[in-house]
Amino acid sequence: MEFNNLYAHGMVRVAAATFEVIPGNPRENATRIVELAREAAAAHAAVVVFPQDCLTGTTVGDWGRNTSVANGAVSALDYIAGQTADFGLVTILGARLSGVSRAISIFDGSVVDDVDAPWGLRADNLPGLRILPVVGERISQVLTGEVLEPSTTLIAQLVAPTHTVGATRRLHRAARELSRDLRLAVVQSIGSHGESSTDGSHTAGGFIAADGMILAAEEHLGAGGLTLADVALPELAGGSRYTGPDYGEMTGYGDFEVNFDLTTEVPLLEPPAQRPLVPASPRRYRADLQEAFEIQSAALARRLQAVEDGNIILGLSGGLDSTLALLVAVSAKAQRGRALVETAAFDPTTSRESILTFTMPGFATTDHTRGNAEGLARAIGVGCELIDIRPTATEMLKTMGHPAGNGEPVYDITFENVQAGLRADYLFRLANQRGGFVLGTGDLSEAALGWSTYGVGDHMSHYGVNGGVPKSMMPDLIRVAVEELVERDLVADSSALREVVASILATEVTPELIPARADAAGEVQRQTTEGTIGPYLLHDFFLYHTLRGAGPDLVAFLALGAFTRGAGAGTDSTNASRNVGVENGFEPSQGFSLDSLFAEPRYFERAEILHWLEVFYRRFLTQQFKRSASVDGPVIWEGMSLSPRAGFRFPSDLSPAAVLAQIENSRF
Repeated sequence: MEFNNLYAHGMVRVAAATFEVIPGNPRENATRIVELAREAAAAHAAVVVFPQDCLTGTTVGDWGRNTSVANGAVSALDYIAGQTADFGLVTILGARLSGVSRAISIFDGSVVDDVDAPWGLRADNLPGLRILPVVGERISQVLTGEVLEPSTTLIAQLVAPTHTVGATRRLHRAARELSRDLRLAVVQSIGSHGESSTDGSHTAGGFIAADGMILAAEEHLGAGGLTLADVALPELAGGSRYTGPDYGEMTGYGDFEVNFDLTTEVPLLEPPAQRPLVPASPRRYRADLQEAFEIQSAALARRLQAVEDGNIILGLSGGLDSTLALLVAVSAKAQRGRALVETAAFDPTTSRESILTFTMPGFATTDHTRGNAEGLARAIGVGCELIDIRPTATEMLKTMGHPAGNGEPVYDITFENVQAGLRADYLFRLANQRGGFVLGTGDLSEAALGWSTYGVGDHMSHYGVNGGVPKSMMPDLIRVAVEELVERDLVADSSALREVVASILATEVTPELIPARADAAGEVQRQTTEGTIGPYLLHDFFLYHTLRGAGPDLVAFLALGAFTRGAGAGTDSTNASRNVGVENGFEPSQGFSLDSLFAEPRYFERAEILHWLEVFYRRFLTQQFKRSASVDGPVIWEGMSLSPRAGFRFPSDLSPAAVLAQIENSRF
């Protein structure tokens, strides 16, 4: 089996086709349908969808009732069935039969009217491909009845609207919303050139959406065209539309068979987006980030209300997570402050006084990160107390009999966790002492990888605001949050805040638990998070597709397509380049810039991607016991939650052996 074949991973290629119809001439139209179906088959499509009434033309009017046209339509269907019998794909087209617009499915030389197959069709050799053809624009009304099976994964919509202002946009919007609401794919074939202009103009195009995302959208100019897209059927499982193949699908009792050769390469049409949560529009992305910050702030404000507006206790490391947590705390305290006093009497300085931050340097803390933590607190206008944990940590290590307690350079997991545990101990006891609660900083990526110390550190707090935020999106969210607070005049020194945040964003992610030391070549080696567990950009990609239902082989296939230079049948798409590096997008003197959100894509070697994929699954499958005890916190992006209370049900004692074996097969 060829690994670089999308059908080998449960994906399917679909097509929307249009052409220049000749009203009232079904035989000539049939010839063009066969030509486009042949093109679709050559492009490895499994399904090709044509517009409503394209066999005779939707504007043929009463002439379509004439026996010459009506009989010609039936003969044309037989002609198409004979010509496409060995194409190995399903051709779905619109024909007016007995005066009614019908969706006709043609495969393996057979012709099936939608009246004869009201529940649609399913493939017998591609589990998960279940098609429901629908005619007309009012698709939502058609689907309100008992027409749609829960297992349907693809709606083929045949439409032929008169071209009026906004008509095509409305069709696209309806299809996208339907795909999102029902968690399936929608293929729209829209109109035909060549229709009569007696009462209007007609446009033509193809639109394909899946699970709320636009996969392809094209206006077909001239004689028509073919719009293609690749759909990951297993990922539709995330919305319970498809919960896996039934017995019939696995034993060959479907309605049709897709002709694909698993020994040949069928690469993706274009690379997947490296950051799938990032929309194509910079303005839309900024709006999404603003909304994410609002969700975090509103959730924390509600918790503050529940605890009678106690003090927030927060540990500042000078890193990304605690920076974002502090920004959220300032926003939430301001919300509560305005709720408790008259708007005219609100004083942001007073609201910040109940945010108590602490920086706790350990054995590997640098002056740079400590300076960032203290500078951040000053710029925002909150107090920051220093607690040096090294004496207490040394005493604990000595009491335990650990060599590091006597100054020996033994830097193991115990050495690291003594520091993480002490920081948490101090914060919880400070919460007791100061009448407050500990605000957590752990993020979604850390939860997925189990990159936290159980019961302390990033794992445990009284409430967490970052648990729904992927690490790779955190720099951008921080940028937006800073500008939001500056605009609302909630910080003490906006210029200083922008400057220190720029420094924080430019600092490599590190837990700073192991002191820097020279290697055999005399080069200084510093502990970095991504050097230990891998790039967060990759892990967030793995997590996104895993949570949507993709198996390890499909995740590997998609990741290699997204992160291997030159992968895929097409060139790098705009989606693939949506990668915002921490070094981009924030000038201290200018603030947030929309133009800076899009950076060059990052690429990796194939072996490197598969290595980190193994690390991801090994950690993801064995660290559930930490997620089972996760703290309260808001879901930020739909479907991106690992909280057992938000619907993520997962056992804590799975073995990763079977999954790792699948990844091993991807190496060849």
